[in-house]
Amino acid sequence: FACVMSSHGAFPAQESESLLEVSNFFSECLGDRFQCFGCSPSNNQGLAGRFYVERGVEGRQTLYSFFPACGSARTSFPGIVHGGIVSTFIDDTAYWTLFQNFRLLAVTTEMNVKYLSPCPDSAIVAGKGQITGATDSPSPGDKIEVSVELFNQQSGKPLAKGVVKFFVLPKEHIPKIMGPSANELLNKL
Repeated sequence: FACVMSSHGAFPAQESESLLEVSNFFSECLGDRFQCFGCSPSNNQGLAGRFYVERGVEGRQTLYSFFPACGSARTSFPGIVHGGIVSTFIDDTAYWTLFQNFRLLAVTTEMNVKYLSPCPDSAIVAGKGQITGATDSPSPGDKIEVSVELFNQQSGKPLAKGVVKFFVLPKEHIPKIMGPSANELLNKL
């Protein structure tokens, strides 16, 4: 069991045998048309997030995210990743936590981020997402809250934490908000 030590205890490493990579449902359904900045493998300008769950866990799952080092193109001050990019790590980790647990399409309605330390542009960012205070089977119109913690994978140092609130969309509103490809997604959920 490979792990990173942080002030919050052991955190599994991306290459850990205890983790199972979550397939990118949206990329599988939409191919190169899916260009999410945070997680699309087809977006060459994106953040290339990858997501994992622990093998063999039943019920509500904690999701782990990993984002490769950003490099200087995504900095604010030299060597420090822009705060908007850090909040994107939180938003994507939160959404994939929701999707992995409920297989629902939802939109972010609110996000609260607390920055804990500067994120070096050389850091691999590891995240941990958990559903908080949600029903076991949300319905359209419900709100779901997800908490996320981000760490520097190399040092284990906490970088940021956030709470993201999502609104579960009624099916008839999804194409209006997510565009024509939404019907393809709905047919495969």
